[in-house]
Amino acid sequence: MSKEDQLREVAIEFRPSPEEDDLKTLEKIDYAFQATLENKIQELYGQKELDAIFNSHEPEWKGKEPNPKAMKATSDAFRIFDPNSEPLSVTSKTFLSEKKKDLKTATFKRKEGNINNFVRWTGNSDIKEITKRNAGDYVTHLRESKNPAPATLRNTIFDISSLFTWAEGRGYIDKNPFQKLNLPSSSKSTKKREPWDYEQLMKFLKSAEIEENDFLVTVVGMYTGMRLDEICNIQKAHISDNCFRVLEGKTQ
Repeated sequence: MSKEDQLREVAIEFRPSPEEDDLKTLEKIDYAFQATLENKIQELYGQKELDAIFNSHEPEWKGKEPNPKAMKATSDAFRIFDPNSEPLSVTSKTFLSEKKKDLKTATFKRKEGNINNFVRWTGNSDIKEITKRNAGDYVTHLRESKNPAPATLRNTIFDISSLFTWAEGRGYIDKNPFQKLNLPSSSKSTKKREPWDYEQLMKFLKSAEIEENDFLVTVVGMYTGMRLDEICNIQKAHISDNCFRVLEGKTQ
């Protein structure tokens, strides 16, 4: 995890559960959280950055301004720790921990990635603050920044929508803002993909710009026809009798 995500993770670990509503218990948890968070900031950024984060708002402060990313992550951590808030990072973590048991590995990783990208895009907003306008703006953002194929866009929005459907059923929100979004039609004509010829393939494999994994994945794909996620999930235990054994393929 990044340094900033490590700070947010501290808050998730210490966030009080609904059962921990005793005032003395909450005070102990709050003290332990703040002490652990400060120690983590010092470990990751150093004492000067720790002082800047917690003291730069004082009128007499004469030191440098805090690192913006560290400051934002610290603010997020306190918001995540607050049991009265429901930041997306916390809600999605609960949702994904339940779904992990029901989904194939590749499907789960896709869903997890799409949801985490949305959480980052929102700045880890409270789930109750996400509106239909936000959902529509995210669709626009994806189309302008990545221009995905209509089917890919629909899968992405479906993955995010599944989080909000679950949250609606659990009482976190009143309505799923991703329902009935106006998405582009899948009938849109697309340019037919053309396979590389021999010269193009050799140019890629001999390039100094690619890394070992790029080379290996390409060569395995050439000789097996396996999909990218199938190749990346292969382990030594799955190779025997000169065969790759695909345990979770997209098709039979």
